[in-house]
Amino acid sequence: MPNEIRGWYKIWRRSRQHWLWNMKPFDRWHAWEYLISWAAHAREDRVYQQQAFILERGQHVTTRNQLRKDWGWSWAKTDTFLKTLVRLEMIREATERGCVLVTICKFDTWQGRAKPTGRPDAMGPGRGREATGNELRRSRRGRRTKGNAGPQRESLPSGLTDIAALSPERARDCLQGIEKLGLPLDPELRQQLIARAGLPA
Repeated sequence: MPNEIRGWYKIWRRSRQHWLWNMKPFDRWHAWEYLISWAAHAREDRVYQQQAFILERGQHVTTRNQLRKDWGWSWAKTDTFLKTLVRLEMIREATERGCVLVTICKFDTWQGRAKPTGRPDAMGPGRGREATGNELRRSRRGRRTKGNAGPQRESLPSGLTDIAALSPERARDCLQGIEKLGLPLDPELRQQLIARAGLPA
């Protein structure tokens, strides 16, 4: 394995509903990922045990008893694990109104820098990253406007702001995805993708 592993992979928060996630007891990595997945991605109001909390980015409010139940652990193991995370400066803990406020240290290291919208900068579409299949599916369909019987000119799907930045392989993948999903695409843009993919016109 390389000395330093780089890059991202995404885990949907709804994966917590999957049967694999809910197999108990958790291992320690599973428990750590649990804390990250429950942390607020942006400043938010959260109600827990009939109390209102204002959470900053990277914070989660819970109780040790709740963590113990969710992880399938004993009191002692839960307490030891949390103290270990605090000692290693992976989390900070604070007791507030009978609850535990957990703050993930270096949350941006794990989730990417937050934009003003709260969306992680390192995981969103834009410069330096090519579009994914899901972004292609969100491509806008042509809309009819008053006095216009046909669809409006299509813009590129989100994340495809610069065709010249695409690799030929990605351009071919984009074309295949668009055709498979039956998405409308302006002929001029289609020709640009075809040329970038190195396919015959």
